[in-house]
Amino acid sequence: MDWRFKALVQTLVSWLPEPVGQYLYYRLQRLTPTFRNLTPRLLRASVETASRLVDSGFSLRGKVFLEVGTGRAPIIALGFWLMGAARTLTIDLNRYVRDDLTREALAYIRRNPDEVREIFRGHLDEARLSRLLEDQDYSAERLMKAASIEYLAPADASDLAMADHSVDFHTSYTVLEHVPGSAIKAILKEGGRLVRPGGAFIHLVDYSDHFSHGDPSIGPLNFLRYSQRVWRWYAGNRFMYMNRLRHDEMRQLFVEAGHRVLQEEVMQLSDMSRQLRDGELRLDAEFASMSTDILTIGSCWFITQSRQPVSADSLA
Repeated sequence: MDWRFKALVQTLVSWLPEPVGQYLYYRLQRLTPTFRNLTPRLLRASVETASRLVDSGFSLRGKVFLEVGTGRAPIIALGFWLMGAARTLTIDLNRYVRDDLTREALAYIRRNPDEVREIFRGHLDEARLSRLLEDQDYSAERLMKAASIEYLAPADASDLAMADHSVDFHTSYTVLEHVPGSAIKAILKEGGRLVRPGGAFIHLVDYSDHFSHGDPSIGPLNFLRYSQRVWRWYAGNRFMYMNRLRHDEMRQLFVEAGHRVLQEEVMQLSDMSRQLRDGELRLDAEFASMSTDILTIGSCWFITQSRQPVSADSLA
């Protein structure tokens, strides 16, 4: 789909009153490739997250996750439970979870248990998978109760009514690029209050133009061609907001929020370097002075820990 047409549709739908606008946008989403293979893709996302934590020396079993950005179905949170998590609190600014998508996710798992086992690559709790395969009637609400998932929506991840040091891991998967920079810093600071000593933050940030995911005629840096004023017209609505922060700016938000960066795993868009060097891709003045190395970082996994002071009570 041409990205400009998609942007126009999103903007027009965003002007509709709720819940009409949200329902119509969901029905339009169902017509796009976004929801094809959604369940295996998001189960893999949970495994990608977990495997990086394990490789960094953390254990998942019996731990509490706080996920920022649930989306349409609590599939990533379900993945954490299938790998031994004690509990996941999953948060969204609005209530997006759909019962039909949740049932579709469970139907996929029941039809493809061997593929699910392959996705989890040894991280799977077989007893928990068996429980999902046995019960044939799960609504979203019932699934979340069975998998120890607490859905908080509408909720503000920068101001949560939760006890200090009540979670072990603070996570998101391609969510922070859709959040304004000031709000990201506030979310990370609040996370510093919530994550226990010895816990960690793990976040995947996708720096690419998300319109390029559905329109092969444009590249992942297409959105850097436009001024802030023009880009707000294309993607200033609640359905497709992209902050366009570059990697050094995102990293600085973690630092300003009081985090120590343990690991950065960047994916470089090597094919974009030549286009920038040869002037084939002309950038807006806001981005033109940035280094090619920074501009061509397509995504990054951040693993961090908060430097916030630990009280004696929290260690008791």
